[in-house]
Amino acid sequence: MTYAVGRNWTWRRPLRRCVLAFALAGGACSPTPARHSRYIEEFVSRSPVAGCDSLPTMTAQGFNVVDLVATGDSGFLVLTGLSRQLVAYDRALHIRWELELPEKGPNGIGSPESVAVLNDSMFYVVDGGRNLVKLFDRHGQEQNTILVDFFPALVRTAGGAAYVLPTVIGGVPDHLLYRVDGKELDPQPLNPQIVEGVAQNAFVNMAAATPRPDGGLVVIHQFYVPQAYIWNGATAKRFNVPVPDQIRGLFDHPRPVTREEDLPFLPVVALSPYVDPASGDIVYLTRSGRQRADHSEKALVRVDSTFHYVSSRLLPVDALFVAPLTRDSVVVVSNEGEWNRCVAP
Repeated sequence: MTYAVGRNWTWRRPLRRCVLAFALAGGACSPTPARHSRYIEEFVSRSPVAGCDSLPTMTAQGFNVVDLVATGDSGFLVLTGLSRQLVAYDRALHIRWELELPEKGPNGIGSPESVAVLNDSMFYVVDGGRNLVKLFDRHGQEQNTILVDFFPALVRTAGGAAYVLPTVIGGVPDHLLYRVDGKELDPQPLNPQIVEGVAQNAFVNMAAATPRPDGGLVVIHQFYVPQAYIWNGATAKRFNVPVPDQIRGLFDHPRPVTREEDLPFLPVVALSPYVDPASGDIVYLTRSGRQRADHSEKALVRVDSTFHYVSSRLLPVDALFVAPLTRDSVVVVSNEGEWNRCVAP
């Protein structure tokens, strides 16, 4: 899921759902407010600048990327917005296969938002505009459709199962994670959180997710709540997520983000995470806390499987999406649609 929220950090998904959340009343999402994370002290001085090489051939494709998903050892999958394209790349950046999803008809996708590969021949796509989650084969033929009674935001697969994460607005829905069960979504025991003073803000419970090699699923709050969960298919174990010390004040004194001018005060935790299959480490994108000429500086953080800080690197590009290429390199898509290969932390 991606949101357009101005030059300080841009998510290309429109902000309408978040704005709607400010106008709706909602009950408490969790019995206790979120706790603060551990901070990475002297973050900037501990983080060398990542070397990055531009990828002009990728940039020239003009992709309007709405989701970028690692597909294990095979590479990554790109989902585009307006053109509704799916393009699978290997780690040498060669196209493995590609597919254009129609807008209309029985297989139509109106507003693609997220994609997940079930196996190498099947994939799920979230249609946010129509509140649908669809399963397709590699020929673009629909195999299953689930009508969702909330705003679906993200789909991921892990351990042979598919999971849907919602946009929580005004306390609805009352779970952060749903497992696909035929044509139904089965709520899992992972509840939304509240942050005192911003409980009705949809940013609070926006989450990212990525599969683990052992079949588990890592679920990470993207904003406000510096916490993550490792889901094993039945229960979730909670962890504090390390964030740079220079954004400590945004977490210590959280405030609602209701207008574009509030966006510099949005506490960013983690975006575009992936799990390193070799080590089990988790890598995610965040803000360093420093401001560049026209954007907030981004950084990549590596933590171990229990979210203890390992290393980090500052990024010289205004990163929006990240996917692994090798243990030591990642592909980075910027807010402006530019593609780069960068050194991983």
